[in-house]
Amino acid sequence: MKLKIRTGICFILSFYCIQTQLHAQRMIKNIDPKKSYEHIKAVIANDDYVFFTANDSVHGEELWRTNGTEASSTLIKDINPGINGAWNDFQGREFIRFGNKIYFNANDGFNGDELWVSGGTDASTFMVKNINAGGASSSPKNFFIFMGRLYFTALSPVGTELWKTDGTDAGTVLVKNINQKTGSASSSPRYFTIYNNALYFKADDGITGSQIWKTDGTESGTTRVSNGNPGNANGLSVQDLMAAGSYMYFTGNNGSGDLELYRSDGTEAGTVLVKDINATGSSRPSVFTYFRGKVFFKANDGINGEELWMSDGTDAGTSMVKDFNSGSAHGMAVHYSYAQYKGELYFTARGTSENSEIWKTNGTTTGTVKVSNLNASGNSNPSGYFVNGNTLYFTAIYGVDGSNAYELFKTDGTASGTQLTSNINQQANGDAGIQFLTPYEDKLIFIARNQASGQELWAIDNVLTESTIDATVCDSLTVSNKTYKVSGTYLQYLANSKGYDSLITINLFAYGQPTIIRENDSLSSWTNASSYQWQLNGMDIAGATSSKYKPTANGKYTVKIEFLIKKGTTCNKTSTEFNLQNVGLNNKVNRNEITIYPNPATNTLNIKSTVGFSSITADIYDIGGKLIFSKSITKNHEAIDISSIHKGIYLVKISQDESNQVLKLIIQ
Repeated sequence: MKLKIRTGICFILSFYCIQTQLHAQRMIKNIDPKKSYEHIKAVIANDDYVFFTANDSVHGEELWRTNGTEASSTLIKDINPGINGAWNDFQGREFIRFGNKIYFNANDGFNGDELWVSGGTDASTFMVKNINAGGASSSPKNFFIFMGRLYFTALSPVGTELWKTDGTDAGTVLVKNINQKTGSASSSPRYFTIYNNALYFKADDGITGSQIWKTDGTESGTTRVSNGNPGNANGLSVQDLMAAGSYMYFTGNNGSGDLELYRSDGTEAGTVLVKDINATGSSRPSVFTYFRGKVFFKANDGINGEELWMSDGTDAGTSMVKDFNSGSAHGMAVHYSYAQYKGELYFTARGTSENSEIWKTNGTTTGTVKVSNLNASGNSNPSGYFVNGNTLYFTAIYGVDGSNAYELFKTDGTASGTQLTSNINQQANGDAGIQFLTPYEDKLIFIARNQASGQELWAIDNVLTESTIDATVCDSLTVSNKTYKVSGTYLQYLANSKGYDSLITINLFAYGQPTIIRENDSLSSWTNASSYQWQLNGMDIAGATSSKYKPTANGKYTVKIEFLIKKGTTCNKTSTEFNLQNVGLNNKVNRNEITIYPNPATNTLNIKSTVGFSSITADIYDIGGKLIFSKSITKNHEAIDISSIHKGIYLVKISQDESNQVLKLIIQ
């Protein structure tokens, strides 16, 4: 069990003496003394460095690195030698961490805009492959990691198509030329999302228009999923495809040219319109996020203006969360991001006769409330939500400086706990231009500008960060003199040598006392143990050494179980008594007739029967035998929301009348 401690908020006994340090922001280095307005345009980190692009007016815009100090902020490589930069304002910049290296697009002045990699040194920074040979650009973008490979789109002589790389020249290959209508036609894949162990995306094959495709990384395994609006050159006009629970959701063409909410289960037949939200035009659903078993998005129903909606994938289950701006043609303020923080969803909205402020919701109308009113004289327009440790950061207009002065704020979810972190640009109407909040060790690094230095790299020191412990124990776990005995998720502060605290998330699974469950004509207990010994009235039963036992006599049954926690460490437990008085049950629930999937599951569990029935009950027990979920099922196939259940091993008991079936379930 490895524990990595990172500095964060200070220990409660010394909080007041160092509070100013926690809130202090500092410029890391004035890279360009000429006060360049926008010369740093990207920031990303690996385990070793923070990478960023900067123009020092000598080398052009090139790749730099820092450890958060002025001395460590240095140029990594002059990719495009001289005053010319490796990027221009037309090609764009995309960076992604893959392994412990940074992959990006760059132009060396000879080979065009191609795929590059850097480990943080000159020698480890090089072009991976010249995909579009010669001086032409392949313009790699839409980076996405799947099954140990980096996927992206790139332009080659066959058009803009799907590529993948393992980080080597030979391992950088075209996955499939999807659009072969003409020699250089492009399918332009984008909106990558992982669903049911496959990579799904939008592409246009030049025949069926914009549809959903999927790939397993091979040419033969790259196939079209949907075929909506056959004969229409635009197809489904797929936009914003995103996996969310049991389905993928996207904005699609309903056949009349209107853009509405669609879902897909990864099959052609299962790609369907969820709801025609705007009966007289396009509702244009966008900005999707998955929260508490539902997809949330903004849409315009043609009556209430643009508001926050949610859907469980059905027409009846798709509804407006709240009418923020009653009677207005434009309800919600434009927002492009959410934050899930402390079990609630944060976003930006404008209430009736109110300005644009920060709101939060628990998924209900009454539980959708405004957090605070930051700018009493106008809109605060919060944006760029970013959760780091136990704090939600965002940018908003600081009304004291002027109507356009954006600065960095933070909140703990309360009005009193929503405050300015520091006023970086104190010029009237001065926009600090804060972007790319990036955690690194005990720092939060970002881009900001002020009137004295222009746009530079800044840092907040000693911010609250998180570490995680995933532990399986027999009885208890002790962390820094505090002992936990019950399975669950705990938050604990730990002090390091500087006197600050780190917030530690402890995901604990503690073996409790086993429970026996009757399964038709047999008794069963936990199914993940290394050995079993069944007992009747306190005496061992010869040969009864499996997880199940078929009793032949009435009496009080127990089972002694041994678990292997790790090599050389075992846990021994004896179950509670099970008083059996009616040996012999009819098997009314056939185990081949009931299935549960997926298994392992995450947010949704499907229960399916191959035969009809009037009603069955699905009960989910934790490994300690505690009932944590129960649902009556009346349909042959029903999907149930399990997003509130912590990851771990569970038992699902399917009951009908006096018979039952017990299945093992893993939630991850």
